[in-house]
Amino acid sequence: MAETRSNFSFGNSNYGKPKFPIIDAAPDTNKTLGAMRFSDYGVIVAAGGSSWIFGYVTGRPLRMPAAATACTIGISAGVLLACQNSFGRLMGYHENAREVAKYGVPDSTAA
Repeated sequence: MAETRSNFSFGNSNYGKPKFPIIDAAPDTNKTLGAMRFSDYGVIVAAGGSSWIFGYVTGRPLRMPAAATACTIGISAGVLLACQNSFGRLMGYHENAREVAKYGVPDSTAA
């Protein structure tokens, strides 16, 4: 039987070696939330606002409940995306010059 190979990937994810300095190889939730940038908060606001508009436009005859529900879903998605970006910066998978200046890079030779 022939071997089947899959080229399945998770979009833009790269689980290989990080391209940027690793600040924390396994950041906890508090550090991840503390390392969020202003742009991450903008993602949350944009996701919530655009979802509210979508819910209002498509939610006839119950526009306000549909808008509130869509906004809640949008804010949740925005928070998850912002945390993912912050987490990736701390782990070295995204550009993290500001985080390196703020937290520094731990000495890997110290044990």
